[in-house]
Amino acid sequence: MKVNLWCGRKLFKDYVNVDCVQWEWVDKVVDLDNYPWDFEDNSIDEIYADNIIEHLDYAKSTKEIYRILKVWWTILIKVPYFSNPWAFFADHKCFFNFDSYNKYCSNMNPWADLSEPYFELVERKIIFIDDIYKWLIYKIIYFIPKLIYKFFPRAYIWFLSYTFPASELHFKLKKI
Repeated sequence: MKVNLWCGRKLFKDYVNVDCVQWEWVDKVVDLDNYPWDFEDNSIDEIYADNIIEHLDYAKSTKEIYRILKVWWTILIKVPYFSNPWAFFADHKCFFNFDSYNKYCSNMNPWADLSEPYFELVERKIIFIDDIYKWLIYKIIYFIPKLIYKFFPRAYIWFLSYTFPASELHFKLKKI
């Protein structure tokens, strides 16, 4: 089973589209603020979480994702980057940066407490602009920070993240 958490109107075929409101297009209603979620342990093949994790308790939701995801299967997480003005909405409970999931990834944190849920970080990337109408600005102005990020991600984070704010972060984690 594949799950699209907090789907809104973004529906995926072959996924169980989950939301906290019973709309006619929602397959399953789950209150993600109440733990445990209404899924069996190790029952989910793949999770897609697009701009939901920032609305939840970061540690609890990570542990819950670990609980319901099958071993060797993945979750794709999309969250606003911490310097994006949209990251500061009042209903957001946490901010995310390039290293936000290192604590839970064995290949990024060799000294980690093994009692914590563990994933393997498969991929992470900073998305600079997702609006097609800003294409020209993106190509001209964001060329330099995007080039710096590609080769020196920490330099972008430390020196340019507020001058050239990114839009989103994408994490792909695999349960191990």
